[in-house]
Amino acid sequence: MSEFAIQKLSDVVEQVIDNRGRNPKSYEPDGIPVIDNYLITSDGEANLTNVKRFINEATYDSFLRKYVQENDVLMTLVGNGYGKVSTTPKERCAIIQNTIGLRCNEQNNNQFLYYLLRSNRESLMNLNRGAAQPSIKVGDILDLEFKFPSLHTQEQIANILGTIDKKILVNRQTNQTLENIAQAIFKSWFVDFEPTRAKVIAKEKGGDKEAQSLAAQAVICGAITLEQLSELPTGLPRIEDKLHTLTMERFRNTPSAGLDKWTPESISKLAGQFPNALVDSELGEIPAGWVSSTLGEHFNLVMGQSPKGDTYNEDGEGMLFFQGRRDFGFRYPVPRVYTTEPKRLAQAGDTLISVRAPVGDRNMAAQESCLGRGVAGIRHKSGARSFTYAFIGHIEAKLSDSGSDGTVFSSINKNELGAVGFVAPTKNVMTWYEEKVSFIDQQVEVNSQEIETLENLRNVLLPKLLSGELLTESAKVNNMDQTA
Repeated sequence: MSEFAIQKLSDVVEQVIDNRGRNPKSYEPDGIPVIDNYLITSDGEANLTNVKRFINEATYDSFLRKYVQENDVLMTLVGNGYGKVSTTPKERCAIIQNTIGLRCNEQNNNQFLYYLLRSNRESLMNLNRGAAQPSIKVGDILDLEFKFPSLHTQEQIANILGTIDKKILVNRQTNQTLENIAQAIFKSWFVDFEPTRAKVIAKEKGGDKEAQSLAAQAVICGAITLEQLSELPTGLPRIEDKLHTLTMERFRNTPSAGLDKWTPESISKLAGQFPNALVDSELGEIPAGWVSSTLGEHFNLVMGQSPKGDTYNEDGEGMLFFQGRRDFGFRYPVPRVYTTEPKRLAQAGDTLISVRAPVGDRNMAAQESCLGRGVAGIRHKSGARSFTYAFIGHIEAKLSDSGSDGTVFSSINKNELGAVGFVAPTKNVMTWYEEKVSFIDQQVEVNSQEIETLENLRNVLLPKLLSGELLTESAKVNNMDQTA
């Protein structure tokens, strides 16, 4: 503990990057990303995936006063998220409104400062001087005092915690990739009907059943797009040879996300399940033999009902209880509240839908859970959980205006949800999707469990490392070894 010395942040921070009041007259649709408050989450690097504002080179070069660089500590100063911290990613970016960057001097480590401030957000929030909305002043931040060890120890602590966070980040990125792939396959088969359209194009070009099958196979495994298929020559030479070559090339170079698990034989059988014609329906053109219907006809739906308030607890007593979207995580809800008198239940694997503003967000139940009135549970009547989750992912943006009159709902009831349009495929095609994509759900679940374990480990280590407790224990062990 003696290695730790109390210092003000002003003695540790060499530079404050502050561009507040230097807002450009307009922003660009692309260019250099601007890091706004919502991108700072106290969860590692600021996430540039969902950037909404950009500036051009001229603005970046001449309009800003100061520039952030990789590993600078970013902090929000205003609004409901005030006092949150992130680190600056390596990509070039800018901060303007309500955000500052902190850069340590040579005797201190930026990553250590990030973890220190992240674990002391309450101290930052206590600096609030805002009336209409929360806000904190830079001078007050720099006056805060914390315990700082030597630079070497700071680097050790930052490395331990950073290694855990990097693994968490890799798992999250992997999960997002897997989910994108599952959603893309669903859209191709059940929304754009690409395998069927491929057969139609091949048939129109004079292709026989073999050519039509190869066209569907080539589209299913991503060897060719419908547009490229349309540009292939008709008549002789026959298109089978070209399609066969494209399809086999794809099988030899399949992505790691799962198509490598599919053999040419299985793709051929799958292609045979798609029809070679489109027919008109109430929902537009759909594959022949498929049905234009509604969600309520094909899915079991459980609308949540909140138990009495005096049955709630956060001690794990009773059944896990989800009140609404606030409990949702990336794929699975975050355990927070329990109830001893559960009413409406979701089973493990059910898709959960937010039915109160914002309507349509989805998650998946990891275990049997009680649903509050802000959540509904849904699963296809066949039990296909992967298909259900992907279908809700397809319509979640449309659920807010699913009424027949186009009304935007702040909530949606069972009848309105059940009336959402649904193109019902044949059982065989849906079974193929479930079989081929369920491994994605399984891998996401494994990754999510590992993320939870790592987060718990990090949260246990964080205060012990920052306080010097673990260093003290390590020193005791070293002294015992030397004595021995």
